[in-house]
Amino acid sequence: MSSAKYLSRQQLEHAFHLFNQVSEQLTDSYKQLQQRIGELNLELAAARSERMRQLAEKERYAHRFAQLLDALPAAVVVLGEGGRVEQFNPTACHLFGDTLQIGATWSEISRRSVASYPRRDELKLVSGALVSFSEQPLAAEAGHILLFLDITETRELQLSAERQQRLSAMGQLAAQLAHQIRTPLSSALIYTAHLSRPDLTEIQREKFSDRSRQTLLQM
Repeated sequence: MSSAKYLSRQQLEHAFHLFNQVSEQLTDSYKQLQQRIGELNLELAAARSERMRQLAEKERYAHRFAQLLDALPAAVVVLGEGGRVEQFNPTACHLFGDTLQIGATWSEISRRSVASYPRRDELKLVSGALVSFSEQPLAAEAGHILLFLDITETRELQLSAERQQRLSAMGQLAAQLAHQIRTPLSSALIYTAHLSRPDLTEIQREKFSDRSRQTLLQM
Protein backbone atom coordinates (compact mmCIF):
# COMPACT_ATOMS: atom_id res chain seq x y z
CA MET A 1 0.00 0.00 0.00
CA SER A 2 2.79 2.35 0.84
CA SER A 3 4.50 1.41 -2.40
CA ALA A 4 1.36 2.28 -4.38
CA LYS A 5 1.11 5.57 -2.60
CA TYR A 6 4.80 6.30 -3.30
CA LEU A 7 4.42 5.50 -7.00
CA SER A 8 1.31 7.58 -7.22
CA ARG A 9 3.12 10.52 -5.63
CA GLN A 10 5.99 10.05 -8.07
CA GLN A 11 3.64 10.03 -10.95
CA LEU A 12 1.96 13.13 -9.65
CA GLU A 13 5.27 14.91 -9.29
CA HIS A 14 6.23 13.87 -12.80
CA ALA A 15 2.90 14.99 -14.11
CA PHE A 16 3.24 18.27 -12.25
CA HIS A 17 6.70 18.72 -13.70
CA LEU A 18 5.40 18.08 -17.20
CA PHE A 19 2.58 20.48 -16.55
CA ASN A 20 5.04 23.17 -15.52
CA GLN A 21 7.10 22.57 -18.66
CA VAL A 22 4.05 22.76 -20.88
CA SER A 23 2.90 25.86 -19.04
CA GLU A 24 6.28 27.51 -19.59
CA GLN A 25 6.21 26.54 -23.26
CA LEU A 26 2.70 27.89 -23.61
CA THR A 27 3.75 31.06 -21.83
CA ASP A 28 6.76 31.45 -24.14
CA SER A 29 4.62 30.72 -27.18
CA TYR A 30 2.04 33.24 -26.02
CA LYS A 31 4.74 35.86 -25.48
CA GLN A 32 6.14 35.15 -28.96
CA LEU A 33 2.64 35.32 -30.38
CA GLN A 34 2.01 38.62 -28.64
CA GLN A 35 5.32 39.93 -29.91
CA ARG A 36 4.49 38.81 -33.44
CA ILE A 37 1.06 40.36 -33.19
CA GLY A 38 2.69 43.59 -32.10
CA GLU A 39 5.08 43.43 -35.06
CA LEU A 40 2.21 42.70 -37.44
CA ASN A 41 0.24 45.60 -35.99
CA LEU A 42 3.22 47.88 -36.57
CA GLU A 43 3.63 46.55 -40.11
CA LEU A 44 -0.08 46.94 -40.74
CA ALA A 45 -0.01 50.47 -39.37
CA ALA A 46 2.99 51.28 -41.56
CA ALA A 47 1.29 49.72 -44.59
CA ARG A 48 -1.91 51.61 -43.81
CA SER A 49 0.07 54.81 -43.44
CA GLU A 50 1.83 54.19 -46.76
CA ARG A 51 -1.47 53.37 -48.38
CA MET A 52 -3.01 56.55 -47.03
CA ARG A 53 0.00 58.50 -48.26
CA GLN A 54 -0.36 56.99 -51.72
CA LEU A 55 -4.07 57.71 -51.78
CA ALA A 56 -3.45 61.30 -50.68
CA GLU A 57 -0.82 61.67 -53.39
CA LYS A 58 -3.18 60.26 -56.01
CA GLU A 59 -5.91 62.64 -54.86
CA ARG A 60 -3.45 65.52 -55.07
CA TYR A 61 -2.45 64.55 -58.61
CA ALA A 62 -6.09 64.11 -59.59
CA HIS A 63 -6.87 67.58 -58.23
CA ARG A 64 -3.95 69.09 -60.13
CA PHE A 65 -5.04 67.28 -63.28
CA ALA A 66 -8.57 68.63 -62.89
CA GLN A 67 -7.21 72.16 -62.41
CA LEU A 68 -5.02 71.75 -65.48
CA LEU A 69 -7.98 70.56 -67.55
CA ASP A 70 -10.06 73.54 -66.45
CA ALA A 71 -7.25 75.97 -67.33
CA LEU A 72 -6.55 74.57 -70.80
CA PRO A 73 -7.86 76.65 -73.75
CA ALA A 74 -8.28 73.41 -75.71
CA ALA A 75 -11.16 70.98 -75.22
CA VAL A 76 -10.15 67.72 -73.52
CA VAL A 77 -12.26 64.56 -73.33
CA VAL A 78 -11.07 61.46 -71.44
CA LEU A 79 -12.48 58.14 -72.66
CA GLY A 80 -12.41 54.92 -70.65
CA GLU A 81 -13.21 51.34 -71.61
CA GLY A 82 -15.69 50.98 -74.43
CA GLY A 83 -15.04 54.55 -75.54
CA ARG A 84 -17.23 56.01 -72.80
CA VAL A 85 -16.68 59.53 -71.52
CA GLU A 86 -15.14 59.62 -68.05
CA GLN A 87 -14.05 63.23 -67.78
CA PHE A 88 -14.03 66.49 -69.76
CA ASN A 89 -13.18 70.13 -69.16
CA PRO A 90 -15.40 73.25 -69.47
CA THR A 91 -14.00 74.09 -72.92
CA ALA A 92 -15.17 70.70 -74.22
CA CYS A 93 -18.59 71.28 -72.66
CA HIS A 94 -18.82 74.67 -74.39
CA LEU A 95 -17.73 73.16 -77.72
CA PHE A 96 -20.00 70.09 -77.80
CA GLY A 97 -22.86 71.30 -75.62
CA ASP A 98 -25.43 68.93 -74.13
CA THR A 99 -24.33 66.04 -76.35
CA LEU A 100 -21.26 65.59 -74.12
CA GLN A 101 -22.29 63.55 -71.07
CA ILE A 102 -20.41 61.34 -68.58
CA GLY A 103 -20.96 57.69 -69.52
CA ALA A 104 -21.97 58.43 -73.12
CA THR A 105 -19.98 56.73 -75.89
CA TRP A 106 -17.89 58.92 -78.16
CA SER A 107 -19.45 57.32 -81.26
CA GLU A 108 -22.86 58.47 -80.04
CA ILE A 109 -21.60 61.99 -79.30
CA SER A 110 -19.83 62.36 -82.66
CA ARG A 111 -22.90 61.08 -84.52
CA ARG A 112 -24.99 63.85 -82.95
CA SER A 113 -22.49 66.72 -83.01
CA VAL A 114 -20.17 66.20 -86.02
CA ALA A 115 -21.42 67.34 -89.44
CA SER A 116 -18.42 66.34 -91.57
CA TYR A 117 -14.70 65.56 -91.63
CA PRO A 118 -13.02 68.10 -93.97
CA ARG A 119 -9.60 66.58 -93.24
CA ARG A 120 -8.24 63.55 -91.43
CA ASP A 121 -7.49 65.66 -88.34
CA GLU A 122 -10.39 68.12 -88.54
CA LEU A 123 -14.08 68.11 -87.62
CA LYS A 124 -16.87 70.34 -88.87
CA LEU A 125 -19.41 70.50 -86.04
CA VAL A 126 -23.15 70.89 -86.44
CA SER A 127 -22.78 74.29 -84.75
CA GLY A 128 -20.56 75.42 -87.65
CA ALA A 129 -17.30 75.40 -85.70
CA LEU A 130 -14.20 74.00 -87.39
CA VAL A 131 -12.15 71.92 -84.96
CA SER A 132 -8.76 70.23 -85.18
CA PHE A 133 -8.36 67.10 -83.07
CA SER A 134 -5.81 64.52 -81.96
CA GLU A 135 -6.06 61.28 -79.98
CA GLN A 136 -3.58 59.77 -77.53
CA PRO A 137 -3.87 56.43 -75.66
CA LEU A 138 -3.60 56.46 -71.87
CA ALA A 139 -0.28 54.98 -70.75
CA ALA A 140 -1.22 52.59 -67.93
CA GLU A 141 -4.89 51.87 -68.52
CA ALA A 142 -7.47 51.28 -71.20
CA GLY A 143 -8.76 54.51 -72.68
CA HIS A 144 -7.83 57.56 -74.71
CA ILE A 145 -7.49 61.31 -74.37
CA LEU A 146 -9.10 63.39 -77.11
CA LEU A 147 -7.81 66.93 -77.64
CA PHE A 148 -9.85 69.46 -79.65
CA LEU A 149 -8.98 73.02 -80.69
CA ASP A 150 -11.44 75.45 -82.25
CA ILE A 151 -9.70 76.80 -85.37
CA THR A 152 -12.71 78.56 -86.92
CA GLU A 153 -11.30 82.08 -86.58
CA THR A 154 -7.79 80.94 -87.48
CA ARG A 155 -9.01 79.31 -90.71
CA GLU A 156 -11.10 82.38 -91.60
CA LEU A 157 -8.06 84.61 -91.10
CA GLN A 158 -5.98 82.23 -93.19
CA LEU A 159 -8.53 82.25 -96.03
CA SER A 160 -8.78 86.04 -95.81
CA ALA A 161 -4.99 86.35 -96.05
CA GLU A 162 -4.97 84.02 -99.06
CA ARG A 163 -7.68 86.15 -100.74
CA GLN A 164 -5.66 89.29 -100.06
CA GLN A 165 -2.59 87.66 -101.57
CA ARG A 166 -4.54 86.67 -104.68
CA LEU A 167 -5.99 90.16 -105.01
CA SER A 168 -2.54 91.67 -104.56
CA ALA A 169 -1.11 89.35 -107.22
CA MET A 170 -3.97 90.24 -109.58
CA GLY A 171 -3.35 93.94 -108.92
CA GLN A 172 0.34 93.57 -109.70
CA LEU A 173 -0.49 91.68 -112.90
CA ALA A 174 -2.99 94.34 -113.93
CA ALA A 175 -0.41 97.06 -113.29
CA GLN A 176 2.15 95.24 -115.41
CA LEU A 177 -0.36 94.77 -118.22
CA ALA A 178 -1.38 98.42 -118.01
CA HIS A 179 2.26 99.45 -118.22
CA GLN A 180 2.84 97.18 -121.20
CA ILE A 181 -0.23 98.63 -122.93
CA ARG A 182 0.42 102.21 -121.88
CA THR A 183 3.97 102.37 -123.29
CA PRO A 184 3.21 101.50 -126.95
CA LEU A 185 -0.08 103.41 -126.75
CA SER A 186 1.76 106.54 -125.64
CA SER A 187 4.21 106.13 -128.51
CA ALA A 188 1.35 105.66 -130.97
CA LEU A 189 -0.37 108.81 -129.66
CA ILE A 190 2.85 110.77 -130.08
CA TYR A 191 3.20 109.60 -133.70
CA THR A 192 -0.48 110.36 -134.35
CA ALA A 193 -0.09 113.86 -132.90
CA HIS A 194 2.66 114.59 -135.42
CA LEU A 195 0.27 113.81 -138.27
CA SER A 196 -1.66 117.01 -137.58
CA ARG A 197 1.35 119.26 -138.08
CA PRO A 198 0.88 121.45 -141.18
CA ASP A 199 4.61 121.69 -141.88
CA LEU A 200 5.05 117.96 -142.56
CA THR A 201 5.65 116.68 -146.03
CA GLU A 202 3.64 113.81 -147.41
CA ILE A 203 6.57 111.44 -146.95
CA GLN A 204 6.93 112.46 -143.28
CA ARG A 205 3.19 111.99 -142.71
CA GLU A 206 3.36 108.50 -144.17
CA LYS A 207 6.37 107.70 -141.97
CA PHE A 208 4.62 108.83 -138.75
CA SER A 209 1.45 107.00 -139.76
CA ASP A 210 3.46 103.86 -140.43
CA ARG A 211 5.18 104.01 -137.03
CA SER A 212 1.88 104.61 -135.24
CA ARG A 213 0.30 101.61 -136.96
CA GLN A 214 3.28 99.34 -136.16
CA THR A 215 3.27 100.46 -132.52
CA LEU A 216 -0.44 99.68 -132.16
CA LEU A 217 0.08 96.27 -133.75
CA GLN A 218 2.68 95.47 -131.06
CA MET A 219 0.16 95.92 -128.26
